[in-house]
Amino acid sequence: MNKILYIARKSKGFTEAQLAQVLGMSETEYNELECELRQMPLDIALKAAKLFNLTPDYFLVSEKQSAKLRAYAAKEALELLSSPDLENVPAQLGARFIALGTRALVLQEELNAALHENHVLRRENEVLRQLNADLRPQQEDNSNS
Repeated sequence: MNKILYIARKSKGFTEAQLAQVLGMSETEYNELECELRQMPLDIALKAAKLFNLTPDYFLVSEKQSAKLRAYAAKEALELLSSPDLENVPAQLGARFIALGTRALVLQEELNAALHENHVLRRENEVLRQLNADLRPQQEDNSNS
């Protein structure tokens, strides 16, 4: 789920249909963006950024893209491990080499996951702070009424 888009939409009181109309798309297309079933086009990210007073990259980062990047890295590692240069390496040394490489990949993935989670939490925190700042004057107006 694109949490930033969801939180931004809810904070402004838009329904999915209303925001889809503002962004110039169907409700189904919008729902697919919010659920990360499709990648957000740059023009839509720019419209959303302007509407919610945020930078477009808030809407462009997704867990799905991160998973694609991990899959690409794993495929590259497999190609390296199947290199003809490894054919002349003794089996025991080759097994250790593969184990070491696999551990390195696992550690890299754990680091990437932690960095991604940290990045997502920072962005969510920034958005929530901005939305809070935007809503504060409205709350003060309501309490003064």
